[in-house]
Amino acid sequence: MNSKLLTVSLFISVCLIWGTTWFAMEEALHSIPPIIATGLRFFISGQVLIILAILFNQPLFFQKGNVNGFLLLL
Repeated sequence: MNSKLLTVSLFISVCLIWGTTWFAMEEALHSIPPIIATGLRFFISGQVLIILAILFNQPLFFQKGNVNGFLLLL
């Protein structure tokens, strides 16, 4: 798989997931509690990212060498 295509696809998916946050919260306030709306949004976005990782044959977990970078993000 072309690494540039993978990078662009992952960037677009992150933008769509994070970009819909405010819209989803505004709409959800009128119909369901915020905690349920947040849980649903993360559940759906997680499923999309897992499917993309499988389609692009990418690991779902950090590799041994990336543990320090992951801890830095926490």
